[in-house]
Amino acid sequence: MEINRNFDTIIAPITATIGGSVSLIRISGSQAITITDQLFSGSDLSNKDGNRFYHGQIKSNNEIIDDVIVLLYKSPNSYTGEDVIEISCHGNPFIVERVLQLYLSLGCRMADPGEFTKRAFLNGKMDLLQAEAVADLITAKSIKSVQNSLIYIEGKASELIQSLKDELINISSLLCFDLDFSEENFSIIGHNKIEETIQKSLNTIISLIYSYQYGRVLNKGTEVLICGKPNVGKSSLMNALIKRDRVIVSSKPGTTRDTIHEDVIMNNITIRFIDTAGIRITNDEVEAEGVNRSEAAFNKADLIILVIDISEKLDHDDHSLLNKLTRSYGSNMIIAGNKIDRQTNNFSNKELESTGKPFIKISAKTGDQIGFLEKEIMNKLKKNSDMLSEDIIITNQRQFNILCKTKESLLNALESVQKKYGFEFIAVDLKTAIDFLSEITGQISTDDILNNIFSKFCIGK
Repeated sequence: MEINRNFDTIIAPITATIGGSVSLIRISGSQAITITDQLFSGSDLSNKDGNRFYHGQIKSNNEIIDDVIVLLYKSPNSYTGEDVIEISCHGNPFIVERVLQLYLSLGCRMADPGEFTKRAFLNGKMDLLQAEAVADLITAKSIKSVQNSLIYIEGKASELIQSLKDELINISSLLCFDLDFSEENFSIIGHNKIEETIQKSLNTIISLIYSYQYGRVLNKGTEVLICGKPNVGKSSLMNALIKRDRVIVSSKPGTTRDTIHEDVIMNNITIRFIDTAGIRITNDEVEAEGVNRSEAAFNKADLIILVIDISEKLDHDDHSLLNKLTRSYGSNMIIAGNKIDRQTNNFSNKELESTGKPFIKISAKTGDQIGFLEKEIMNKLKKNSDMLSEDIIITNQRQFNILCKTKESLLNALESVQKKYGFEFIAVDLKTAIDFLSEITGQISTDDILNNIFSKFCIGK
């Protein structure tokens, strides 16, 4: 579908407007240089070389607004593919606002979220995979995710998708030739070759799909929920994990009546530790609401740490939580046996060891064995990373959904091959798979799809 490419000239700050010593303002469009020449005293930019810095002043009616550096890009050698001006001015918000208002008064408009990158895509400077990687790079929650985004921006993910498309297009072309010669009993390609090609492509796509579970953690960070009955040391454990006092620690049950969270970087992954209200049967309405929120958070968490006081015998609340979590979240839970700085209860130890779940004995109060718990947390969160066969990791929900559809189309095609159906049936499924792959890179797109994607970007990018 044809995309609207009637662009005006847009402007936006591309750095924070408060708190920095220098601010950057970007202008892109056919009038970017013309408008700047009306305000910039340093040079006649229309007659200057691109990819160069120029020093001067931004003026309004001979009033000096600021002393600035202008970076000039000329179409098509710019980020957007258009004429682009980037102004480095002092970081005072009054100066930034004054410069913006001057440009707006001369015909610019404020850029929409992601509009600079959207124009780069529409002008052929990057495909949709690369454009989405720009947003992922800015918000990445791990070093690995940053590296993965750079791989996308470099174009390696696009090359992989294109190679898959080329293989499927080639096999589809041979199918069409074979259909043309079908009445002459002349076979150009056999079922075995078709099956081999489809299976090879399918294996790659399945591997990419599989990478998404780990990729989502890398890109968005992960949530680790700390739960247990009241007064077992949940808040003390959270403080020990984040290495500072963030949560009020008290011997009075029910101190934490709502969920409290803190983000930390552990082994280059951003982890959000969430301390929940103690879970028990209660008549206190406020405390009961905190318990309800804790239980609602179970389904959202990537990992659950059940804290149990192993200095005492397990009671009804301990057993209820243990049974519930083991039954519903067993593969994503760790049992933290707390208070080993006291005399531990042998019955509790034996019962927790018999669950078959990871059981780490700790003292949140003294910090003893906390390192072993951190290691087990990372083992759980990284359990899929060593199994990935692809260098490229899928971190984007849109790409994941389309790859799942591509997989279904290829499975349908494979079934048709194995059942020796006519080539025309196989060709239809292959065409559908090829179209899905084109949708991933943006070769097939609509305004609605693009607006949805780029609206999630930050202003100025």
